Amino acid sequence: DIMSEQKRKNREKIDRFIELKERLFDSRDAGIYNDETVALTTSLLDLNPELYTAWNLRRDVLIALHGQSLNVKIVNEELLYVTKKLRAKPKIYWLWNYRKWLLQVDPSVISWDQELALVDMLLEADGRNFHGWAYRRFVIQCMENVQKTSLVDSELAYTEKHVKRNLSNYSAWFNRSQLISRLSKQTQDRSALFSKELELIKKAVFMDPFDESPWNYYRWVLSNFDDAERPGIVQNEIDELEELLEEEPDAVWCMETLTQLYSTYQPNTCATRAVQLLQGLVEKDPLRANEYKDLLAQ
Repeated sequence: DIMSEQKRKNREKIDRFIELKERLFDSRDAGIYNDETVALTTSLLDLNPELYTAWNLRRDVLIALHGQSLNVKIVNEELLYVTKKLRAKPKIYWLWNYRKWLLQVDPSVISWDQELALVDMLLEADGRNFHGWAYRRFVIQCMENVQKTSLVDSELAYTEKHVKRNLSNYSAWFNRSQLISRLSKQTQDRSALFSKELELIKKAVFMDPFDESPWNYYRWVLSNFDDAERPGIVQNEIDELEELLEEEPDAVWCMETLTQLYSTYQPNTCATRAVQLLQGLVEKDPLRANEYKDLLAQ
């Protein structure tokens, strides 16, 4: 029947995988690094691209055959092979790690625009793929090193496009925080920089106060204002969040943020209000009730 046939095929696939892995490891133990060894890694990775040992061996064999500086043809062939794998399995660590290694063999021969196009395509398919975002940061860093120019502005526009498309895109918000941190070290007007970010993120939290991701970024932005101006800014935010909570009394992320603002910036004057909020969170957010009870005990 169909089930039996499927089991038979699965068994054949497993047996084939075990056989190939044993042959590959035998070659490794014997120090046999040749084209046949590369072919063995290909066969294994076609069956299971998560076998990181095969990726490591593939790298070592290629270096043994061609030296540390692989020629352009080999690099492009390997990039193409990894691209095919990424299209099918875009969330495997080892694929991204192997590709990063390839890019560093000789950065001067890499088509960086092509690399950006690849990661852009993958993020269009899944905008929250944190592997893709981490790889994009790596590619941008390499491009800046090669081109001797900053790409912060264009990357800010790119992340803004993604967060406006999906407010829940935590990876895009995190990427944005990295870019803003870089800019904050280069500008003389940090206040203007973070005020602009505060305006952007407030639109997000007020648009959907039940989405956790923007709230994390919101709190991060507030923490970056200078000590002298932060009290006034925080008080203004507290006033607006209290108004929001009146309209949306079940918005637990708003309640949690208010609790953190009170306890962090106004611990002596607003302890009673912080306790009220924590007591409300115990009721409205039962999954994390014990966490709030611990805070109340403190």
